[in-house]
Amino acid sequence: MKIKMLISCNGASNPEGSVSMVYKKDEMYDMSQEWQQKVAVNLVASDLAMEIKEEAVEKKIVKEDKKEDKKKEKKKGKFSL
Repeated sequence: MKIKMLISCNGASNPEGSVSMVYKKDEMYDMSQEWQQKVAVNLVASDLAMEIKEEAVEKKIVKEDKKEDKKKEKKKGKFSL
């Protein structure tokens, strides 16, 4: 699970919770371990962070590529006699 912080806050940085760190605003964190996912769920539930889904990023890239192809096709049509 990946999250992006909306507000800076302190949180656990190890499985025991004995060490803390500052999760900084606008930073993205990969919360892949089980204890990290619990922290991430709490941050999202508290509106301190939002979950980032990787699929949305890939779809945007595909859409941009299609737009570039259309622009190239239009340019070719304008210059032909």
